[in-house]
Amino acid sequence: MIYSHESQKGFALPTILIASVIMLTVLISAVSSVASINSSLDQQYYSQLAREAADAGIARANSCLSDNAYVPQWTVKPLRPNTSCTGGDACTNTASCFVHSQGNVRTTFSVDPPQDQTVSQLVTAVGKVELLRSTNGGVWRTFTVTTSARVGIDLNLNTVAFGYAGGYGAYFLTTAADGTLRGVGFNGWGQLGNGSYADTLTPTIFKMNNDDRPISVFTNFVSGGYALMVLTDKGTMYGAGFNGNGQLGDGTTSTRNIASPFIFPGGVKGKFAALGGFSSYVLADNNRIYASGACGSGALGYNYTIAGCADISTPVAVALPTPTSDTNTIPTTNMVTDYKSVIVRMQGGRVYGWGYNADGELADGTTTDSAIPKQIGLYGNTSQPKASQVVFDGVSTYILDDSGTINASGSNTYGQLGAEKINIGHNSTGKCLDNAGQDGLTVQVYTCNTSVAQEWTFRSDGSIYLPNKDKCLDNKSQDGVTVQLYTCNNSAAQQFVLRDDATIYLPAKNVCLNNPSAATMNFAACTTSSAQKFNLKDSTHLVKFALPPSAGTPIKMATDQWFTSVLTDTGEVWSAGANNNGQLGDGAASLYQPYPVKFILPSGVTATDVFVSAYLTTTSPDYDNVFVVGSDGKVYGAGSNTFGQLGDGTTTNRATPVAMQVINGTTVKAKQVQSGYGTTVVLTESNKIYTVGNNGNGQLGDGTTTNSSVPKANRYTNVLPVTNF
Repeated sequence: MIYSHESQKGFALPTILIASVIMLTVLISAVSSVASINSSLDQQYYSQLAREAADAGIARANSCLSDNAYVPQWTVKPLRPNTSCTGGDACTNTASCFVHSQGNVRTTFSVDPPQDQTVSQLVTAVGKVELLRSTNGGVWRTFTVTTSARVGIDLNLNTVAFGYAGGYGAYFLTTAADGTLRGVGFNGWGQLGNGSYADTLTPTIFKMNNDDRPISVFTNFVSGGYALMVLTDKGTMYGAGFNGNGQLGDGTTSTRNIASPFIFPGGVKGKFAALGGFSSYVLADNNRIYASGACGSGALGYNYTIAGCADISTPVAVALPTPTSDTNTIPTTNMVTDYKSVIVRMQGGRVYGWGYNADGELADGTTTDSAIPKQIGLYGNTSQPKASQVVFDGVSTYILDDSGTINASGSNTYGQLGAEKINIGHNSTGKCLDNAGQDGLTVQVYTCNTSVAQEWTFRSDGSIYLPNKDKCLDNKSQDGVTVQLYTCNNSAAQQFVLRDDATIYLPAKNVCLNNPSAATMNFAACTTSSAQKFNLKDSTHLVKFALPPSAGTPIKMATDQWFTSVLTDTGEVWSAGANNNGQLGDGAASLYQPYPVKFILPSGVTATDVFVSAYLTTTSPDYDNVFVVGSDGKVYGAGSNTFGQLGDGTTTNRATPVAMQVINGTTVKAKQVQSGYGTTVVLTESNKIYTVGNNGNGQLGDGTTTNSSVPKANRYTNVLPVTNF
């Protein structure tokens, strides 16, 4: 076909128009696509800025909560960048209103009052980005993001364990709601189980099998805290720390900074552990106690020859009676150990002990060590009282029975047995104060024995009483010279003080009991002569802790080293023993306190719990304390305060108890106290931990090694990391 020129021109114009339209459509589509991508990127960018602003709000909320013991201060108005922790109104025209402000972009946050979830706070924050117009500065576009987080305490207080190693440092561990065990503080032997031997200033995870959940932690807070053990929900017992004697019971003597399992017989599971410095004892679900570690002095108790014995790293069963249906063959978890001895109470009320006995702590009338458990006293026998609690400090044993009587044996160096009928030794002769021929009159020094002529009792009225004759040590006619026994009458002639220089002093005449020669006794001017030095003798048999009748019935005992305290059902605390720093809280300080004295509490306040702490009382006077939890929810402490462990805001020792600051009994109520080596840990009814005192190893959990004399609920010890969701 032949086309004309005109027809060809008519075809070209529509074609060009169509092509142009197509190209324009493609161009518009491309521009639209680019604009959409840019818009999406802008959305992502500004949303991320808003999220970061919300995160800043969560961080601010966490800071406010941690600084106020996780009690929210903003309860009505939101928390904002421009407000204090009490919250407030928004502002619009100053830099403090915003997290970030630059050019035409600014960000801010708003955090509503948190929701209390008992063990944590639920915090919700709204982050906002505002885009401003360049002409008048008005807001033309806003982006918001809402973020929630769980902030606050997450502790299972059944597994708070405090320990210290005398001369080294202190530490403690907690198990949080996520089931993870964390420890902080001294870690010189790797006992925190975090794979290191370095101290930690913030809690680190105790490493063990991920399938096991820790349910109990056992350590030693009587100065031998070189290792610890952890019981899991599967009955496995893990140990970490010093293992040079095989005390972790894992078949080796390798010290562990990552926990290893205690070796049980096949099918046996753990229930409880008691740790000494160099030996360990684990009660299993078959009602046997398994021991491992140092064998010296009979400490392992499996009936072996002590001389030349070998330490044991694979646990052996202690030679207690074979468990049967008889409850006196079944041990309780009231098993205590220190130094090289162990005391355990049986379900039927009997008490057994084994190991070191040089001070008479096994109460068998000897000072001979025993590698086989011995029954202490007649507790749990037919028609005899049953033991309800035993405590032990390594050299002295105390037993409370179901009749409300406390009996004790062992070391009495500072009068810690608080006992009736004890021997009074004379330093220069090595003999004991004695009633010659039991004539009820003549006082002499004589070879120490177990006769009633040498059974003396220090009493709260200052008298030194001889029960066998119902007479008191007396200065005849107050002549300042003549010593006799005489009818007790509370006169100045019968009021003595056992002074820190070991003299028996008569204030009324300013004279001291004296041995001038041979067996004779008189009163003479006080000197430094050994003829005037006396000592309180240890007891190898049980003697009665001499609570006054008005004190009530004992319900709990507490001891650490060289003094002991007793809580009674009347809400009083009575203590005896070393009081060199005023730790017994009776308002006075004396090295020797041979009869119980009352801890001073404010009028109307009674005691609900007591805890004592000591370490080498006479040579290291910085660590001797008695703490009482009062019925008013406060903590009262006495004694050493070198590190501020009494929490009263000072470092002044206190013979008269002081109330700990912050634990105010209203918003913060104490439930339990643990202390040692100048560090104090308070557990509160609201399930928070407050720490105060010595922080040389970071054990206060505040991220520093700075001591504190004011208790703090440090965020590192009370919370998990903030959980966003």
